Amino acid sequence: MSHEQTVTLVYVLNLMLFILGIGLITFKVLFYRDLASFKTSCSVAVCLMVFLAVLAFIFYQDITKSIQAANFVSVLVFFGALAIGDRNIQKAHVKFVDKHYTEAIELYEKMIARFPKKRDLYLYCGHAHLALGHFEEVISVADRYLNQIAYCEPILILKLHALLKLDRFEDVLITSEGRTAKHKEAEQLYLFRAEAFQRLYKHEDALAELDKIKKPDLWSKLERIQLEMKVHQTEKAISDFHSLMQNLTDKLPKEQMSHLLTFSSSIRMKERKFETAIQELTNSHQLDSTVSFPLINRALCRMLLGQFEDAKKDLDIAQELAKSVLERVYVMCAKSTYLWKTGDLPGALKLASEANETRPNSAEILSDLGLMQMLNGLNDEARDSLNKAIEIDSYSGDAYYYRYKLFEKMGMIELAAADKAKIDQWKHIPFFELP
Repeated sequence: MSHEQTVTLVYVLNLMLFILGIGLITFKVLFYRDLASFKTSCSVAVCLMVFLAVLAFIFYQDITKSIQAANFVSVLVFFGALAIGDRNIQKAHVKFVDKHYTEAIELYEKMIARFPKKRDLYLYCGHAHLALGHFEEVISVADRYLNQIAYCEPILILKLHALLKLDRFEDVLITSEGRTAKHKEAEQLYLFRAEAFQRLYKHEDALAELDKIKKPDLWSKLERIQLEMKVHQTEKAISDFHSLMQNLTDKLPKEQMSHLLTFSSSIRMKERKFETAIQELTNSHQLDSTVSFPLINRALCRMLLGQFEDAKKDLDIAQELAKSVLERVYVMCAKSTYLWKTGDLPGALKLASEANETRPNSAEILSDLGLMQMLNGLNDEARDSLNKAIEIDSYSGDAYYYRYKLFEKMGMIELAAADKAKIDQWKHIPFFELP
């Protein structure tokens, strides 16, 4: 092969590699924002090109040949450096998809050390911690990125999710204060703020956040329906839910379908269709056996149907699965109800008290505690608990109902009548009524 042919071949190969490289770089930068590996590969390639050019000049004593040879080899090294980064990241992704979260986290942390500004590595690492219930670690991973990039919607939403899991509702609102969603996917920001307001019993503020969502998805619509039930618009909530289900055409992943079935069961319970609710909760647990709420609700349905042995089995499994404080106290409250219904009133009171100590200032837990105190003859303590529940949440139907029964028991007829008028206005009927 002549010198001219060799030069032409080198130019053609370089041109092909250049075009391929531009395409790869564009894809990685636009779709993966992989600027870190691109910069690293460029640095390696340039340094190697200079080094090889010097060696080739010494060998060939021809500057043109030297540059051609060095350029050709350095372009290959450029692709090699990109590929090595991709291969390690791909290994981490495979571990993540296979739900080997601990191994995935180790690999992501190694890649974060190499590419400290690569957003997707933090996202996947955070979601792996989230799947393991390591909520403090999720916040730590998110903060490490947010300390570099002041505002990144996906990372911020990941942090808000973890804060909600830790019952840090005020922190959710502080962290997201003044933030606005710039695109549809980021509107989850408003959904998390609405949930935080709802958990703080600021229902009107929660509805205001939902109103900011321009194109409500399934989950924001469910949040609105849940709020309607909270403020005793029960008939509207049930109607809205059935309408939503009739128009639902999307095929959901298993975990999301499980959540939807759990939500649906709460509607069935409001309709007093406990057997239907049990079937939906059974299906929910089969789709995602890692969460406790389907088992807690199924236990309550079974108690309402007098199936106490099966209810206890559900609660024992739910206790093992419970990760968050919210899940643990809900298991305790359900077990307290179980002990009450099976005749152990002191045990029921003890569990209700422990639940209140674990998660104070919860209207639902205080209502349960007030009930157990009343059943154990502690009327003054029951009155204090129920008064506090109503002070925290003025829409607490159960607290009004049990206080009405308490006033009736204590002979306070006018106070009892006032509370009864409130629950009649709301058409509120608790699941566990008193004679």
